[in-house]
Amino acid sequence: MASNNDNDNAFQKWTIPDFEQDVALGDDETDLFGRPANWYQEKTSEQQEAKEEGPTPLTLEDIEAIRASAYEDGFNEGKEAGFNQGLEEGKLEGLSEGHQAGLKQGVEEGLQEGQVRIDAQTLHWQQLVSRLHKPLEKLDEHVEVQLITLATQLAEQMVRCEVTVNPQVVLQALKQGVEALPVSEQHIIICLNPEDLHFVQDAFSEKECEKRGWDLRAEPALLRGDCQIQTQTSSVDYAFSTRITQVLKHFLKENYQNTPEVSNDGELLNEQPLDYEMQTEEMLKEAAETVTEQGDDEAIQAEDVEGSEASIEDSIESSNRVTDVNE
Repeated sequence: MASNNDNDNAFQKWTIPDFEQDVALGDDETDLFGRPANWYQEKTSEQQEAKEEGPTPLTLEDIEAIRASAYEDGFNEGKEAGFNQGLEEGKLEGLSEGHQAGLKQGVEEGLQEGQVRIDAQTLHWQQLVSRLHKPLEKLDEHVEVQLITLATQLAEQMVRCEVTVNPQVVLQALKQGVEALPVSEQHIIICLNPEDLHFVQDAFSEKECEKRGWDLRAEPALLRGDCQIQTQTSSVDYAFSTRITQVLKHFLKENYQNTPEVSNDGELLNEQPLDYEMQTEEMLKEAAETVTEQGDDEAIQAEDVEGSEASIEDSIESSNRVTDVNE
């Protein structure tokens, strides 16, 4: 026990150093790390000086500068924010207005183009409907034209057939051609179809032809019923087809008033139907009779020309007597 007490007394008393009172250390003293022993005191002194100095009070100029800087910063921020917001709103508004204007213009152009197409289609359908409403009118017009053409061709063939068996047609054509010449003509050249020339030679002797100054010539290029008369100062081409055309034109003109009228809706105004067969038969009959009898009617009404009319009529009568005997 005595030894333990002796050991306790051997320890020295140690207390915590007082850091509140800084002890100035020499600059030549260092710590274990080789740093100056007073390194912490230098930092503490700087902090202490800063604490002792404190913040510098602001002057009016400093406050005005701060206010101006803050105003400028706020103005720039507000300007930038307003510009961005206005740009966005302007884009949206411009896009909306442009869309509406384009839509309106597109609708107007579409309506105009559509109206043009509608008008064209309407006209096309109106024409189709009109054709459907007037089939009889178109058919009647076509039938009438074809009927007239057929009738004229048949009448011409019938009359040409009459020329081959009736010399009176040739002699009458010769008479009318001679009457068309001036009275003072003395030498006359008469060209006929070779077969028609025999009719004239049978009706007139050579002496009679010389007396009248006729020079009869055969012309194979002429058709039956044609007659060409030439003199030194004039000529007459009395073609058979021309005479038939004139007669048929006169016949159609006289009978045109008997054709049925057609109303606007394509319906015939006449209640009686057209009898095309009867009209065709009558047309052919009247045309043939008109061609063959026209010479006789004109012969009665014509004036005498150098005495040729009487001799030609005598020749026609003699030719008729020959025809009756042959029958």
